[in-house]
Amino acid sequence: KETYFDYLIRYKLQNKLNNLFCDKISHIDIAHLENSDTQDLINKAKDTMTWRPPDFLRAFSYLFTNLVAFVSSFVLLARYNWYLPLIISLFGLPRLYLRAKMGSLQWSVWGTSTPETRKMWYLQYLLTQKNSIVESKIFQSTDSLIQKSIETQSGLYEKNKKPVKGFIKVASLPQFFEMFVVFGFAFIKLPLVLSGQMSVGDFSFFIDMLDRVLNSVAGTVGNLGWMYENNLYVNHFFEVMNLPKIVHEPAKPIKIDPTVNPPKIEFKNVTFIYPNSKKKVLKNLSFKIKSGENVALVGKNG
Repeated sequence: KETYFDYLIRYKLQNKLNNLFCDKISHIDIAHLENSDTQDLINKAKDTMTWRPPDFLRAFSYLFTNLVAFVSSFVLLARYNWYLPLIISLFGLPRLYLRAKMGSLQWSVWGTSTPETRKMWYLQYLLTQKNSIVESKIFQSTDSLIQKSIETQSGLYEKNKKPVKGFIKVASLPQFFEMFVVFGFAFIKLPLVLSGQMSVGDFSFFIDMLDRVLNSVAGTVGNLGWMYENNLYVNHFFEVMNLPKIVHEPAKPIKIDPTVNPPKIEFKNVTFIYPNSKKKVLKNLSFKIKSGENVALVGKNG
């Protein structure tokens, strides 16, 4: 359960991450912003940076609590048979594998869905903002935009549903085997209770320790998987923060005298292609901008 202290820590961490992210994006080179892969990376980081890092720290704190519970119950159960807690602990490994596998699948699907997610948010923006609504009414494109939004949402749902369907088929198997082991150990001790060699209270304590070891192992495994999953998403934030500088500022920039007229600007046979595209946006463009002259370049989308 989240306490007020947890809330303050999360709030402080989110503010720090937001400030770092905004500072990085505001100083990023335009070439990065024109790269679709970098845009997807920025959107991935922006979608998760405010809650995945706090979740990682929360899972770490829960892991410590689970480990304390596991060690204490392990020691108490070991006095009956030293191998009992070891066997129960080993049955937690399949659960850990499945939890990590599920987290990796979710992250992979989420990462590949970023372009569709960006499209969905853009369509919703067009359907909810005043200027866009007015334009869609003028061009009678509202129904088309709504249909595209529904299709995009349905596609994202189907894409995210696939790993869950496969996971559900095997997710319950570790729990089944764990319960089978607990009942098996309890059944072995039952003749001792019936013969009077083991008291009912001692037997109840034995069952309780089995249950505690099992639950602490499940909690430890669950939090390890949670940390692994959160770490996958947190990496996007650090990838954005480590984007290299493309245009380097000179160590000693030359100050331009504002009283002097600026020089003319001339383009000669300029051709431009966006990254990961073959279409030429500009082709052999040539023009001159004289000193003091204002020129606007307007394309199809304004």
